[in-house]
Amino acid sequence: MKATERQKQRFKKYYQKNREKLLQRRKDLYYSRREYELAGRRQYFLENKEGCYKRVHDWTKKRIVEIWIDLGNKCCRCGYDNVVALEVHHKDGTKQKERRSRDYTKLGYDLNRIELICANCHKVEHYGKSKINRKD
Repeated sequence: MKATERQKQRFKKYYQKNREKLLQRRKDLYYSRREYELAGRRQYFLENKEGCYKRVHDWTKKRIVEIWIDLGNKCCRCGYDNVVALEVHHKDGTKQKERRSRDYTKLGYDLNRIELICANCHKVEHYGKSKINRKD
């Protein structure tokens, strides 16, 4: 059953008049069912823990492969192309504690902030920044 233009206008007018009341009702309903929803999710997770972990692991692995292909699938500095030795380097230099681990796997992450480099170039990059002035 499709809403007629008249019904749409009536609802729009009603919503504008009672907006705060409707938003409060929606908020109350959300919080009243929240514990019930969370308990159901916890129960599902406990019963299907291995499947949940596997799904996340598979999705993350697939996303990493997509990102590596987008970044050229080789070291951007020396051209080394052995997949075993490739690592993701964050150009912005934020510390690990300030960003989530593997945040680049999120959809919509700006790939200009990371670069794909081999383990050797990655070690040189970080050694050069942190220990160049240190005397042993």
